[in-house]
Amino acid sequence: MKDHYLLLVGISLLNFLGITLFITWGSLLLNISIQSYSIIISLLLCSLLLWKTLPGKSISNVAEKKRVFKYIMAELLASLIICLLLAGAFHDFSYDGQNYQQEALIRLYQGWNPFWDPALSEDIPYSIWINSYPKALWYFGTAVYQFTGLIETGKMFQGILLLGTLFITYSALKFFLKSNVLCWLISLLLVANPVAIVQFFTFYVDGVLYLLLLALIALGYVRYFLSKQEEADCVILDIGIALAIIVLSNIKFTGLVYASLFCTGWIFFNLFNRQRKTLLKLCTISLITSCLLVGYHPYITNLIHHGHPFWPLMGKNSVDIITPNEHPDFLKQNRLTKVIWSTLATGRNNADFSPAPMPEPRGTPELKIPFTFSQYELKLYESADTRIGGFGPWFSGILICSVLLGSFLALRHQTTLRNHFVFLITGLLISILINPEAWWARYAPQLWMIPLIILIYACYITEIQTNPKLKYLTSLFLCIVVINSTLVVFLSVREQIYSEYQLQRQFKIVNEYIAKNHRSVLIDFSTFQANRKRFQEKGIAYIAVDGGTQLDIPCFQLAGSRTKVYIPDQNLINELTKDESIP
Repeated sequence: MKDHYLLLVGISLLNFLGITLFITWGSLLLNISIQSYSIIISLLLCSLLLWKTLPGKSISNVAEKKRVFKYIMAELLASLIICLLLAGAFHDFSYDGQNYQQEALIRLYQGWNPFWDPALSEDIPYSIWINSYPKALWYFGTAVYQFTGLIETGKMFQGILLLGTLFITYSALKFFLKSNVLCWLISLLLVANPVAIVQFFTFYVDGVLYLLLLALIALGYVRYFLSKQEEADCVILDIGIALAIIVLSNIKFTGLVYASLFCTGWIFFNLFNRQRKTLLKLCTISLITSCLLVGYHPYITNLIHHGHPFWPLMGKNSVDIITPNEHPDFLKQNRLTKVIWSTLATGRNNADFSPAPMPEPRGTPELKIPFTFSQYELKLYESADTRIGGFGPWFSGILICSVLLGSFLALRHQTTLRNHFVFLITGLLISILINPEAWWARYAPQLWMIPLIILIYACYITEIQTNPKLKYLTSLFLCIVVINSTLVVFLSVREQIYSEYQLQRQFKIVNEYIAKNHRSVLIDFSTFQANRKRFQEKGIAYIAVDGGTQLDIPCFQLAGSRTKVYIPDQNLINELTKDESIP
């Protein structure tokens, strides 16, 4: 495996995240708050694991092993530094990120221990989610936050999982496709899932849940092929898969479902493999660890206290988060109809469909002509959570074309790889439809994989057979997917840069005002209480006021937020609310 440098870098990135999770979980279990040294210990253990598991059979001497080790460690460190800098350079402007996601990091940073301390008070906004949701990425984010002292760096898991999955996916595709360019391009498209892209600068976890599932599928294929060549070299793969299963299971509730489905499908796929007992043992241990150890809080605690491991979304006295977010005539449809309808409809991101009179003026989602879009629709991909049509403006057409292309290829080109991909697509469809609300794009992000799996098979056929028409159609399909993803990347990144510029500009003006007038500003954080850290990190003196307080003072709204800042200077407020272009 010595030639699979990028694969080892990708696995090491995932291992770093997984090891950090174990260290922070172990600390909390021992009633020790999450500390900054967790990151250093994790990096040391990650490097030790890499050294001990480097494929000895394929490396002839110690000098060669050292060279490979140094190369991989250099790539790993460079990747981590890039991820850290990117995360710290941009603020999270998403709704969930500014309320309960960052609030969870702040509470853990301040020493709250979900294993030993009482549940957070209901006075804390959205505390029900902080108390009851899986916490793997919050533990990791808090460790990074402790290490840097900057809360935004806690979302570096986005970059780690994107890069790690990219490298692993590329390595997996090398077993199917001969062209390096195609392998890189399709790998980039797979990780450039619009759900993951629009969440990249946020603490949202749906995109990284998708990336981890993709990484697991790719690792499963890599292990399948490598085990036939160099069985002794699968140790680091098995560790990477085990850690990925554990992290995936503790990102969010659906992560545990997807991890269980992956394990089931992987074992069936390897049913006639002589290593099936090893794989069964690996999956069983990983899932038990996920639920009973690392996931004891919240899965077991929710079961004990509320009668269901997925409370408060399921079980007695559960919270309905779906009804207010779409038209009742749409929601009463069966799950398959809702998924198809949502995918083929014009993008929209409506909420507040209750009380009952509200839905009528908006109507149900409208079907659209494939490969068309409006300016309004493009605007949606500037936010982190597009509900209807959330996979990009052309995805409805992409999905229709992929079904037609896939049906043609399955009937005309019967290969062993076809059976592999039919099995994989079937598993993905089960994972999608098992969720009754998979119409909401970020609740079924793996739908993005299906057209791309068909694209991979089409590229494979064009490489082994001479068929100019199929090659042309495949190239055209590839270009369409590239355009769709590029549009979403451009719109999302442009909005992020613009919002960050406006926020930094506002911070600068407010700081100058405080320095000149020697007085604090009044701030109503609304439900975005976590934004207090933004002002504290910038050294801005403020006094928090209750949102219900009526103040006869001019105010402005913080860029990308509902937080209001009160300053008794209307001219300054006008300057702060001015929609200024980036110079």
